[in-house]
Amino acid sequence: MILPLLSSTSFIKKSAGGTTGFVLPVQTGMLMYMDANAASSIWKNTARTTPATTAGDSIQGVTDFSGNSNHWSQATAGVAPTLQLVGGKNVLRYDTSGGMWMGFASRMTTIRTSFWVAGETNGWGGDYSFLLGDSSNYDFHSESPHGCFAAYSTSPVNLLRINKASVAIGTARPISPAIKVITAQNSGNASASEMSRDRNNAYGTRSWHGDIAFLVCYSSVLTTQQMSDTEDAIKAYLSI
Repeated sequence: MILPLLSSTSFIKKSAGGTTGFVLPVQTGMLMYMDANAASSIWKNTARTTPATTAGDSIQGVTDFSGNSNHWSQATAGVAPTLQLVGGKNVLRYDTSGGMWMGFASRMTTIRTSFWVAGETNGWGGDYSFLLGDSSNYDFHSESPHGCFAAYSTSPVNLLRINKASVAIGTARPISPAIKVITAQNSGNASASEMSRDRNNAYGTRSWHGDIAFLVCYSSVLTTQQMSDTEDAIKAYLSI
């Protein structure tokens, strides 16, 4: 099955990483921007020269559209996510083995606001499942069995919104195929080096279990209006 790439004739953003389908309302402070539904975004090899187009393809390269060349890679196919189609949208699927992850070209250490479009695997039994992981810190520590985040870190998530609604940080993750916009802010600078192994699996496999279609991270603390505008733009773009 060939998976379609979403596109928009109204919004075109060009960057060092390539072209994506629309312009985010906030550009200042962007650290990373992953869009699985943009052209030239998901690849079958770490060099990002062979596009992934078929359901089940192993995703070993992902383009960062922020202009910072913070691309994703995973040289080992067995722990790389696969390309799937959910609700007409391309997603990177991290299966229930719990060991799938992709590393970033550069570790981010100043994350303050992040947006995901993601959903946990339907029927998964639940445990720690990180929406962002790091080689040494645990700034995006999840809550067991299904909570998005927990106040375990030195720079914890102190604000969580799901599809624009403000909720407690331990609120359960959305369930795929009903992927939703997850918005988080940290009380201080947070770090992430991969999507999404926790501290090199030092505490077991706590990688993401589920689907992800979109991720953007900022070094800036976005205002409530900026978060709302960004969430609206993402929801309209992906029709979720």
